[in-house]
Amino acid sequence: MAIWLGLGYYLMFNCYQADNVMAFNVRFEGNIVRNIKSLVSLPRGAEADLQFQGNSITDCENVVEQRDEQSVVEAIGLPADTPIEQVLEVLTALRDRPEANAEQVAEIVKNSKLWAYVERSASAATVIQSLVGLAATAFGISAT
Repeated sequence: MAIWLGLGYYLMFNCYQADNVMAFNVRFEGNIVRNIKSLVSLPRGAEADLQFQGNSITDCENVVEQRDEQSVVEAIGLPADTPIEQVLEVLTALRDRPEANAEQVAEIVKNSKLWAYVERSASAATVIQSLVGLAATAFGISAT
């Protein structure tokens, strides 16, 4: 997935899972960045191949920040005790079924180990939509 940040400048990243470890490839080239907290924020324990070239970075508190895994879990509306591995399993299942419609996505989540945690959330529909959005961003698939 590539995000265009300006004429000729971009951030390109890929995300994949292997052996229950989330891994990222990030290429950040030709950008001017000022006054930000973090340039790259990754889940703690994730593997990352980061490539920076030709950038001007000033007043940046952290170039790379490792955040607590639970912050991702809570950000998508799941209880704090949700195992990140179960989120990754659902994201992988969604990646493997990019053509799935909303009903099929709901079934994927309901048939997963994650469902017990989704049921405890404030809104199952919000969590499912957040998972779809996260999968779309991470794997470049269409959000249903």
